[in-house]
Amino acid sequence: MLARIVDKNVEMDGITGTTNSDPIDVSGCSTLSVQTIADVNTPSAVTFDSNTYERNTLTFETMADTDHQDYFIVTSVSGLTFAVALTKPVAEVQTLTFPDKATAANGDYIVVEDTVGTQYAVALTKPVSEVQTITFPTVAGSTGGDYIVITDGSGLTWAISLDKSGADAEPTGAAWLAVDAARKVHVNISGGTDEASVAALVETAFDALAGVGAAIVTDDTAANGTMTFTMQVKAPCADPVPHDAGDIGAGSISGVETTAGVAAQTPTGALWVAADQKGLADISGDTTAAQVAARAETALNALTGFTAAITTDDSAANGTMTLTQGLKAPVVNPVPKSFDDGTAGTITGVQSTGGVASEAPAGALYTAVSASRKGLADISGDTTAAQVAARVETALNALTGFTALVTTDDSAANGTMTLTQTAIGPVANVVPKNADDSGAGGISVAETIPGRTTELDLTSEEVSVPSHGLFTGLKGQLTTSGTLPTGLSLATDYFIIAVDANTVSFATSLANALAGTAIDLTGEGTGQHTFTATSLAGATVKLQKSNAPYSELSSDAVWTDVQAAENVTADETNWFEYPNATITALTFKWVRISYTLTAGSMSTNNHVLAKG
Repeated sequence: MLARIVDKNVEMDGITGTTNSDPIDVSGCSTLSVQTIADVNTPSAVTFDSNTYERNTLTFETMADTDHQDYFIVTSVSGLTFAVALTKPVAEVQTLTFPDKATAANGDYIVVEDTVGTQYAVALTKPVSEVQTITFPTVAGSTGGDYIVITDGSGLTWAISLDKSGADAEPTGAAWLAVDAARKVHVNISGGTDEASVAALVETAFDALAGVGAAIVTDDTAANGTMTFTMQVKAPCADPVPHDAGDIGAGSISGVETTAGVAAQTPTGALWVAADQKGLADISGDTTAAQVAARAETALNALTGFTAAITTDDSAANGTMTLTQGLKAPVVNPVPKSFDDGTAGTITGVQSTGGVASEAPAGALYTAVSASRKGLADISGDTTAAQVAARVETALNALTGFTALVTTDDSAANGTMTLTQTAIGPVANVVPKNADDSGAGGISVAETIPGRTTELDLTSEEVSVPSHGLFTGLKGQLTTSGTLPTGLSLATDYFIIAVDANTVSFATSLANALAGTAIDLTGEGTGQHTFTATSLAGATVKLQKSNAPYSELSSDAVWTDVQAAENVTADETNWFEYPNATITALTFKWVRISYTLTAGSMSTNNHVLAKG
């Protein structure tokens, strides 16, 4: 009769708690050898998501550390893109340097331009009042009716005649008659004697003519019979012309030009002619370069529209004057010229601070954004990173449709600003760039809360975890980047119910997991959640025996231990061999392999060999 041989491989996967193999029939066998091979392999942690609003945090630098035209692109969950560029526009400053009066040439001018192209010009003029000296005779040396005709700077003629006796008739000469009656006087000199007294009488009478003070200033303080006539209007004048009463001779009065008059030189150069606004600065009463600069400042500020476009400053009081543009942008350098454009003249002008416009960057990403969804944040007036962030926030919220899709918050007042999507789900992170897209620029971006779409089904209590690799009864705990779904807690043991290869539920105990009793999930939670299986602890393996009928073997009560359990702490192999010193004969019909785990899980491959 052939001996009985039992040779079986028993695989047991996903062991948790107490797990027993199927019964193995070893009846009629006299030897038994059981090899158990434990594979302690804790499953990898798995994650699942709740509905979450994505949040990015932008960090800005101070104005000084920010590069002009750094920008960033924000994408909404709906796919619309928005952009804001940080600009640091600069008002152009130009410095004009003026000569002193002696150095300046009459009619030298300079043309300056504002940011919209309006040209303003001011010319330095050095007009001179003509001075004529008239010499009068003694009363005895005079002839009644002698007269002199004087022409002022505006071209009006004036006349003075001598009434020697107090009863002499006025002159009849044509030159006298041609002078307007209001501008001539017949002076009674009968009360005088010498030249000085005659001059004094004439001055009194002449100065009494209406309007003469505005045209001519007289001076006989030399007290020698001479009197100077200084023309108020600065221009060349006709020489004084003396006559006798009938224009037959020159008479007893004489007159000469002692200082030639010079008119204010209006430039004739093409640039002057083309200027939109222009004016003359009369520096004839000035001396120093500082005085000349002050005079030019007054003339410039009087030009139509000038003060609205450009601010002047000559407070250095050294002959220089700065011109600061009102709008921030580059402008044409000032152009100095002589009156006829023949030379550069004596005024100089240089750019002391280059203007920079607040304009859009040329980067392709910025260019691609719709015009209504991008804008500029002028940070040139800011200092701190917090001020920069506030300026950018204002620019963002002004973009069409932005506030309906993204919420901003810079309340930390430290240069950071959060952008929170108003719709659930993942979205592309904010993209920072420099002006030409060659680098990331100075704006830092971090995804502080990733947007997520839920993987929970609150009706079935199931969670979608593709290819999770978990098994029913596996114990572990949950952590989260946000808030766990309502019904689950941190630092709490849960047991997996493996619904299928891509779906799990959670149970409060091993028994519930084995029974399929899942936890009721009543709230979505937020963020990403991680289930981490508990590592192996308190594991044992033992061999059990029974002689009960097969129909009763499902009851643990019919089984007893063959010998004490062996501890399992890692991947290892255990042997159970009979007969041995303790068990000298096989007196049982059935055996099974029993594993007990306090925590964790493992898989085993067991080999049973029995012979009759």
